[in-house]
Amino acid sequence: MADPDEWDDAAHAPGLMNAFLVSPVIEIPAELLAGTLRLKFDSSWRREDTQTAIITVSYDGGEPFEVLRWESEGADTGFLKDDATSESVNVDLQSPEGATEMVITFGMVEAGNDWWWAIDNVEVVGEVAP
Repeated sequence: MADPDEWDDAAHAPGLMNAFLVSPVIEIPAELLAGTLRLKFDSSWRREDTQTAIITVSYDGGEPFEVLRWESEGADTGFLKDDATSESVNVDLQSPEGATEMVITFGMVEAGNDWWWAIDNVEVVGEVAP
């Protein structure tokens, strides 16, 4: 859980909160079809002010790329996420052909005295080749 409201109540250096949860390396079984990997998790998101939720994935040590973004402000950006305090989320991980491992990063960034983002029951699934 990333709770910038609690963070802001404590003594801290000037600036905004940036919190990250990084998975260990996740092996991708060879029998999984490319492009079928999905991230599934339960989420509790309560938006306020400037907080942003992001998920990135990196394959085989490559540069991470964003697969999910929720923002508390900016309806014109296309990333505005209304409150959803009990939600199941499925995200396409855009897995490339031949990938053998990945790392997933969850981040709450640019948050101040805001609400929260909590995740639970994280699972990676994919389709097996026939």
